[in-house]
Amino acid sequence: MKSSVSLLIDILLGCPQGSILSPFLWNILLEELLNLSFPFLFLIIAYADDIVLCTFDRDLTVAQANLQAMCVAVESWGRDVKLSFNALKTIFMLFTCLRAPPPLSIMMGGLSIQTSSQCKYLGITIDAKLNWSAHIELKCVAAKKLLFFISKCCRLTWGLSRKTLSLLYKTVFLPTLLYNCSVWASAINKKKIVKLLLSTQRPYALAIARLYKSTSTSAALVLANIVPLDLKILEIVTKRALVSNVLPCSSLLLVTESIECIKNTPAPRNISLKFHRARLLDSETCKRWNLQWNLSVTSGQSKRFFNSIESSRVLNNNNLPFFIPRVVSGHCGLNAYLCKIGKISSAACICSHPVESLDHLLFDCSKYDKIRCSLVSAASAYDLPWPFPLCIFAQFKPLWVAFCNFLVASKRFI
Repeated sequence: MKSSVSLLIDILLGCPQGSILSPFLWNILLEELLNLSFPFLFLIIAYADDIVLCTFDRDLTVAQANLQAMCVAVESWGRDVKLSFNALKTIFMLFTCLRAPPPLSIMMGGLSIQTSSQCKYLGITIDAKLNWSAHIELKCVAAKKLLFFISKCCRLTWGLSRKTLSLLYKTVFLPTLLYNCSVWASAINKKKIVKLLLSTQRPYALAIARLYKSTSTSAALVLANIVPLDLKILEIVTKRALVSNVLPCSSLLLVTESIECIKNTPAPRNISLKFHRARLLDSETCKRWNLQWNLSVTSGQSKRFFNSIESSRVLNNNNLPFFIPRVVSGHCGLNAYLCKIGKISSAACICSHPVESLDHLLFDCSKYDKIRCSLVSAASAYDLPWPFPLCIFAQFKPLWVAFCNFLVASKRFI
């Protein structure tokens, strides 16, 4: 049986920040601080060189006195180990339901520190009311700055491909804006916050699908095939809640039903539990998105093509002509739209039809009778009446390919 051996070493030199030994030595030094004890409810959190002292009490003056006692003990410990704390960087925050709490302060390093309305900790801006508005606004500003650089590489007719822009959206935009969103997910209960998130997401959707700025947000998100941010947040929270329950109660309440449904649905044979739950989660997100899409009243033309979110996935094709999403949205170079926005005086078609709409171009215009043969033959293979509803195009791949080839051959949008 091995006997325990203790080793005592005097460290005579400082260890520069960033060196290999820094984290190891810092953990050894900080262990004593984390073991401090007090005769009241308290919590000490340490991450790198940031230390958080927390205490709880219904009486604010008692909570202030307890926190002051903790600060005195921490400063005393610091003097013993030859460490000092920067009082100018110390922030005192008070979390209370009172609308007008009394003025309180604590002493740190000989300075009086007044209460602050917000602070930044580990990349999250925390406000005294925990409504997360300040954090979300700052992240939206950061995300818009990223778009400024991406927009230099993309225009309506040239630039980065749809696949590349989608990759940048997933790897740059989403991590920036949704950083630690499982903590502040409860903020999406406010319409103001959801509107702010969607307005920040909208330019990325327009860039990915190469749409005009007049396209509605709901249509742009569907045509770009990017999930609305409020639904994406629910998806992330659900995914993390399935792995761990160490989440704020306000966030867990948003997805309680989804978690129970996913956990109570057994996985089929020969399918891993992880893959099964991921598939159920994707189905739940699509269900929520379909509900929003069906309630949308500003995406009439797009809804005629795609009556469900699943059908819009035909747009996820690397060889898709850049103008197809624009044509599907109804905001394109047809005379009906150009006349509507005042670019031209007449909506008439070159074939003398009074309105050059997409339906007229596809099914009736005599100018394109020759190139329409392939489209007609593709429709006849499925015994479809002529003309047929626009939503039929997305239901059959050969018909969708014929639709795209017809628009390319027409040279109307190039």
